[in-house]
Amino acid sequence: MKFLVSRKAILIATIAALPILALASFFWISAREPSVYSDTIYAFGDGLFQLGFPLTTTLFSALLKISGGRFTRDSELWVLPLMNLGFLIQWIIWSQLIVFIYRRFKGFKD
Repeated sequence: MKFLVSRKAILIATIAALPILALASFFWISAREPSVYSDTIYAFGDGLFQLGFPLTTTLFSALLKISGGRFTRDSELWVLPLMNLGFLIQWIIWSQLIVFIYRRFKGFKD
């Protein structure tokens, strides 16, 4: 069984993921400034990154462990690009899975 990568699905997944990535990154960067709402803003960013489940959740846990259990202002400069990359890769993986399932069931028409 040969699996062909769908470039169209990759493009659609990338276009769909970019606004979510921009907003989640904006929330994380905005939460770096001390404010009464910093924790809430940070939680919104985390919630958006959870849309890249399971890769971003696993990546987030691993990066949190590497950084000593808490992200600081300096650690977020290297954590944020990795989270963005993990999120985008997860959306591309999901898009390829959807295409794969569609191609498999397309042959089972009545």
